[in-house]
Amino acid sequence: MDEMLGTFDKANRAFIVEREEFRQATGKPNVRMSIRRLQKLYPECPNDERGARPFWNKYLKSVLLGQEPNQSELETLRDKDEWWLRGEMPIPDGFYRDREGTIQQVTVKHNGIKAEVDTYLDRRTQTYKNKKAVLLVKQYLNLFLSITGDIKLEAITRQHYETYHQKVINHKTWVAKRSKANAMQRLNSFLTHLETVNTNLNFKFRHSPEFRIRGANVGQKNQWELPQLQEAIKLSKDTPRVRFALLMAINTGAYWGDLMMPKGEYHGLQKDDIKGDYLKDVPREKNNTKDRITKGTWWLFPETKKALMFGLSKSQLETTFTSFRDEHGLPLFLDIRKTISQLIHDDIGETEARLWRCEELEGCIGTNYVKMFSEEQIADLKRALIYVRGVLIEGKPRRNRRGKIRKQG
Repeated sequence: MDEMLGTFDKANRAFIVEREEFRQATGKPNVRMSIRRLQKLYPECPNDERGARPFWNKYLKSVLLGQEPNQSELETLRDKDEWWLRGEMPIPDGFYRDREGTIQQVTVKHNGIKAEVDTYLDRRTQTYKNKKAVLLVKQYLNLFLSITGDIKLEAITRQHYETYHQKVINHKTWVAKRSKANAMQRLNSFLTHLETVNTNLNFKFRHSPEFRIRGANVGQKNQWELPQLQEAIKLSKDTPRVRFALLMAINTGAYWGDLMMPKGEYHGLQKDDIKGDYLKDVPREKNNTKDRITKGTWWLFPETKKALMFGLSKSQLETTFTSFRDEHGLPLFLDIRKTISQLIHDDIGETEARLWRCEELEGCIGTNYVKMFSEEQIADLKRALIYVRGVLIEGKPRRNRRGKIRKQG
């Protein structure tokens, strides 16, 4: 069967095909199936268009052979979805359309909030690629549960929400404003979900300005001083793991998940990723939750290639580096990425800084028109990395974008 049969509706994350043989087999104007429905029929189906297409083809084949999988009453109603989309048939009572455009059944809730939290988390576990994100959501909702207890949904009040807000503000672990804002945002998403599936609920109080965490997106970026990085590179010569982590962070912007051995959904660092003088076509673990994952290519310093290590666990790397950092009074490992990105942005350019961070470029570049990473982009990033090596390892003076030496102080 044609590998690219049918089109993909990005807005509704659904495959659609309109061909005569399917009209004859189904008696419908087209065959439509969202990725979510494919995952219910085929649990091993991935959550992205490319990965789900083989399962879409498998489904189409079963339709032609008259072996379409058994459907529940809800799935049968969803087969009428193409008429609902055009507004030719009203959605029956007891059903609603979720944010992805899929028809869902409204269920009468007789349980308390705890059952809703468990159901909500189960769904997130199935859809989130990053399991750590699910654990954070669970932590936020458990805090809210500790305030409300297992009460009925109608019993959730402004006082509960206000108490949660105060606990978030005073939380010892969630220190940054961004962390506090995330805690409020995740609870709001859960309450929005409850409002969607229970039309009698309306938690208006969550829109009150007094509950906003202001300044969450501003924040003060913590960075290393360049002399600190230069000194750390010199001090790391006798500590192989520290030197490996330090140079990879400077050279490629790597975090711990990018340096560890492959494990589960983590690609980690593998010997096959090194091709000549380049770390080639490798994604960033911090982008693992996105549907579109950009793969970067970095020219490696000679010092970085010499320091490469494979098969280390995250705990081995992090423990060794933390001891080194505490001993010499250095900033956090994750702040290296911010420092080098700022250096490239200020002295070379914003485009090179985004390439170094393995991010899609603004405008048309990197989305539909220009392939990431093209040979020209790899060459531009190499030029920036040669400059970074010159400043941090060879001790060359910094220059501005015009190539003139920057004034010191």
